Amino acid sequence: MQIFGKIRPLASLSASSLNASLGCLSRKRERGRKVRSKFAMFLGNLTAFYKVFIGNIFMEWGWLISIAEKIGIDVWNNSPKRLLKLGRIQNQLDEEKIIGEAKAKVYAEHEANKLKKKLAEAEPEEQPKIIGEIAVINNQIELLTQQQNTINSFIETLKELENVSKDELNEPDNDWLREWSKNAGRFSDDDAYRLWGKVLAGEMKKPGTFSYRVLDGLRNLSKDDANLILKITPFITNGFVYRSNDLIFNIGTNWGNWYQLEEIGIVSHVGSVSTSATTKINEYTPMYIRGISHVLILSSNFPKDISEPIIILTELGSAILKLIELTFKEDINLVHRQEEYMNKLGNYLKEKYQVNYSVMKIPNN
Repeated sequence: MQIFGKIRPLASLSASSLNASLGCLSRKRERGRKVRSKFAMFLGNLTAFYKVFIGNIFMEWGWLISIAEKIGIDVWNNSPKRLLKLGRIQNQLDEEKIIGEAKAKVYAEHEANKLKKKLAEAEPEEQPKIIGEIAVINNQIELLTQQQNTINSFIETLKELENVSKDELNEPDNDWLREWSKNAGRFSDDDAYRLWGKVLAGEMKKPGTFSYRVLDGLRNLSKDDANLILKITPFITNGFVYRSNDLIFNIGTNWGNWYQLEEIGIVSHVGSVSTSATTKINEYTPMYIRGISHVLILSSNFPKDISEPIIILTELGSAILKLIELTFKEDINLVHRQEEYMNKLGNYLKEKYQVNYSVMKIPNN
């Protein structure tokens, strides 16, 4: 096959034709050289840009990219910087549904519906094949949903860590990250995204805060459980709850609430009369009963042993308390409830032990 058409022998060309042909060839070569030169410049610029871009990502986000990859997030299509930007713009989040996985999920659901209609009309011998196809697509939908949930939770982690130096953070081990990813992928609502985002951020700030036992406990909590925990938070001080004079049962809670919390692993020793906390105070050593928003201070000019029955906060309860601390501080009703409880507890202890007391608001950091 001739590509360039017929080529006349060089001897048959006239001098003028030869010069014209050579001039044309020279101009083509020059144009080709310029094109190659421009392409080489473009390629060089592109390579330089790519190196700088990738370098910046790994310098600024490398530690997060490592974690994102381990929990199954496509960091090249969804860099931490882009995810964080999306996390700040909730309307955009709603419109975009985070990433392309949402589009894939919608397409898969559409295909599943088409197959279900086809199944209803299919001959008996065709049905097993269609049922198999539906099962495959349903599995894809489930995986895409888990991926979306994990990314939403990771966005919340990024927002939690936005103003934290990477030198203050530690990368959780692979097994812990797999467990976190499995749990975060199960839930599809904003409260769950914030919860699991805070869990990952908290573990990165202080390794060991959320053990496997705590992760399992969080996974099994219902919204009603969470609301009940928030309800009793004003009474939690120093890692336990004073049962002094049954004050906690006269300010909005009952025995049933506390036994329910014991059943789900938040507190222990609810019915015990022998579990107590004892603190020695004197004129030089006051006693501090510290809550989230207020602190009760007991003092005495004479040595005293303050011993009161308590309900103990479990490891899971302590971990949850860290997660809901900010929510508590932003709820004026909960803050006022703790102030009321502290004053009633202080007045009771004053009468029982002849001590002085004061209640102070803890400044927000």
